[in-house]
Amino acid sequence: MLQIDETTVGDHFSLATSDLCFYVWEYTAGQRYDFSPTNQLISNLKIKPTQITANPRRDYYKQQAIDHSAAALRSLVQRTWVEQIGTFVPMPTSKIRGHQDFDDRIQRLLRAAFGYSRDRDIRRKMYPQ
Repeated sequence: MLQIDETTVGDHFSLATSDLCFYVWEYTAGQRYDFSPTNQLISNLKIKPTQITANPRRDYYKQQAIDHSAAALRSLVQRTWVEQIGTFVPMPTSKIRGHQDFDDRIQRLLRAAFGYSRDRDIRRKMYPQ
């Protein structure tokens, strides 16, 4: 896993220098889904709900991407660390709840990865919408 540090935190307006933020893969912007396995994975994660409504078979690929990402996080993050953290807050989505393309994919991914305990606190957000 890689960490966003003081040299790159400025590229992420939602993060403070005191935030602890890690990432696993890096998407190559401006490239198509077939540019790399990571671009394929991210493209599948980002399939919009309206696209799934139009073509329900695409949900298979989205769920496959969520499951793959969750398995990767489980293998990279020690269970003891997860249990000490207590609370996970996914990055805010680009659409508000109620919008036809609101997507809770990161919350679903975290639940798949770390929701093995009823005590796990996976929040939708930490601020009012």
